Amino acid sequence: MVRTHSLPRLSANGPWHAVLRGPAREHLAEALAPWLARQRWFGGKARRIERIEIVDDAPVADADGPRIALLGVSYAEGTPELYALPLAVARGERAR
Repeated sequence: MVRTHSLPRLSANGPWHAVLRGPAREHLAEALAPWLARQRWFGGKARRIERIEIVDDAPVADADGPRIALLGVSYAEGTPELYALPLAVARGERAR
Protein backbone atom coordinates (compact mmCIF):
# COMPACT_ATOMS: atom_id res chain seq x y z
CA MET A 1 0.00 0.00 0.00
CA VAL A 2 1.30 3.45 -0.89
CA ARG A 3 0.55 6.15 1.61
CA THR A 4 0.57 9.79 0.64
CA HIS A 5 0.71 12.75 2.98
CA SER A 6 -0.58 16.16 2.12
CA LEU A 7 2.13 18.61 1.30
CA PRO A 8 2.20 22.26 2.33
CA ARG A 9 0.39 24.61 -0.05
CA LEU A 10 1.93 28.03 -0.64
CA SER A 11 1.22 30.78 -3.15
CA ALA A 12 3.81 32.88 -4.95
CA ASN A 13 3.64 35.71 -7.44
CA GLY A 14 6.14 35.35 -10.26
CA PRO A 15 8.37 32.29 -10.52
CA TRP A 16 7.50 29.58 -7.99
CA HIS A 17 10.98 29.56 -6.50
CA ALA A 18 10.32 33.11 -5.23
CA VAL A 19 9.13 31.35 -2.05
CA LEU A 20 12.81 30.55 -1.44
CA ARG A 21 13.64 34.24 -1.10
CA GLY A 22 12.69 36.96 1.34
CA PRO A 23 9.95 36.57 3.97
CA ALA A 24 8.28 33.69 2.10
CA ARG A 25 11.38 31.59 2.81
CA GLU A 26 10.54 31.45 6.52
CA HIS A 27 6.90 30.58 5.80
CA LEU A 28 8.01 27.69 3.60
CA ALA A 29 10.39 26.40 6.28
CA GLU A 30 7.59 26.55 8.89
CA ALA A 31 5.18 24.78 6.54
CA LEU A 32 7.69 21.99 5.95
CA ALA A 33 8.17 21.16 9.65
CA PRO A 34 5.13 18.89 10.19
CA TRP A 35 5.64 17.19 6.81
CA LEU A 36 9.33 16.64 7.43
CA ALA A 37 8.71 15.03 10.82
CA ARG A 38 6.50 12.35 9.16
CA GLN A 39 9.07 11.25 6.60
CA ARG A 40 10.61 7.80 7.01
CA TRP A 41 14.11 9.07 6.21
CA PHE A 42 13.99 11.98 8.69
CA GLY A 43 16.40 11.21 11.52
CA GLY A 44 14.96 13.62 14.09
CA LYS A 45 11.56 12.03 14.68
CA ALA A 46 12.17 11.52 18.40
CA ARG A 47 13.45 15.08 18.85
CA ARG A 48 11.56 18.36 19.14
CA ILE A 49 12.24 20.58 16.14
CA GLU A 50 13.02 24.09 17.27
CA ARG A 51 13.71 25.68 13.89
CA ILE A 52 14.03 24.83 10.22
CA GLU A 53 16.02 27.17 8.05
CA ILE A 54 16.45 27.04 4.29
CA VAL A 55 20.21 27.50 4.18
CA ASP A 56 20.61 27.51 0.39
CA ASP A 57 19.00 26.27 -2.81
CA ALA A 58 20.04 25.52 -6.38
CA PRO A 59 18.22 24.66 -9.61
CA VAL A 60 18.38 21.06 -10.79
CA ALA A 61 18.07 21.94 -14.49
CA ASP A 62 16.39 25.12 -15.73
CA ALA A 63 15.74 28.15 -13.53
CA ASP A 64 11.97 27.56 -13.22
CA GLY A 65 12.21 23.79 -12.73
CA PRO A 66 12.87 21.65 -9.67
CA ARG A 67 15.35 22.82 -7.06
CA ILE A 68 17.39 21.26 -4.30
CA ALA A 69 17.07 23.06 -0.97
CA LEU A 70 19.46 22.61 1.95
CA LEU A 71 17.51 22.59 5.20
CA GLY A 72 19.19 23.24 8.52
CA VAL A 73 17.16 21.60 11.28
CA SER A 74 17.80 22.74 14.85
CA TYR A 75 16.42 20.84 17.82
CA ALA A 76 15.62 21.80 21.40
CA GLU A 77 18.55 19.59 22.41
CA GLY A 78 21.48 18.11 20.57
CA THR A 79 23.33 18.68 17.34
CA PRO A 80 21.55 20.29 14.38
CA GLU A 81 21.25 18.37 11.10
CA LEU A 82 21.43 19.31 7.42
CA TYR A 83 19.12 17.77 4.81
CA ALA A 84 18.96 18.09 1.01
CA LEU A 85 15.34 18.28 -0.09
CA PRO A 86 14.15 18.27 -3.70
CA LEU A 87 11.39 20.83 -4.30
CA ALA A 88 9.11 21.32 -7.30
CA VAL A 89 5.81 22.93 -8.16
CA ALA A 90 2.63 21.41 -9.56
CA ARG A 91 0.07 23.52 -11.36
CA GLY A 92 -3.49 23.02 -12.55
CA GLU A 93 -4.82 19.46 -12.80
CA ARG A 94 -1.47 17.99 -11.81
CA ALA A 95 -1.62 19.87 -8.50
CA ARG A 96 -4.98 18.31 -7.63
